[in-house]
Amino acid sequence: MAVMPAAREIPPALTKGPFRCDEAFDLGVTRRQLAGNRFRRIFHHVYVIADPPDSVELRCRAALLIAATGSVFCGFTAARLYRVPLPDSADDRVHLALPPGTSTIPRTAGRDAPVRPEARSDAQGPRPLRSTSGTSVSRTRRWRPGFA
Repeated sequence: MAVMPAAREIPPALTKGPFRCDEAFDLGVTRRQLAGNRFRRIFHHVYVIADPPDSVELRCRAALLIAATGSVFCGFTAARLYRVPLPDSADDRVHLALPPGTSTIPRTAGRDAPVRPEARSDAQGPRPLRSTSGTSVSRTRRWRPGFA
């Protein structure tokens, strides 16, 4: 009878909240372990341990790990963070306003991605980046009151 090896302990640094997969790799976690039932993918290259329930705060903390420097939450996301009452039907995606000239391609190597002309919002309009949980990070070229 084959004996399964004991599950490796999750590094304490990964239990504090969302983390990028490169951080997990540096701590000895494998891709196979990240794909297992002990972790949950929030965005591309962003994970959290499986225990905490989904919340706007958790998704926002995860989004900040891949958002460009200077990004701010806007729209329904900002309203939820400030505990503004919203109808249940309100959009549950994570909305970010990015600085002008910033790419909608998330950072995955610890730096902002280069801006490609076809990624500019004035060329194609806002483009959501989908996550596995149905949330998205939306891009707004310039934030104006009443526009989100």
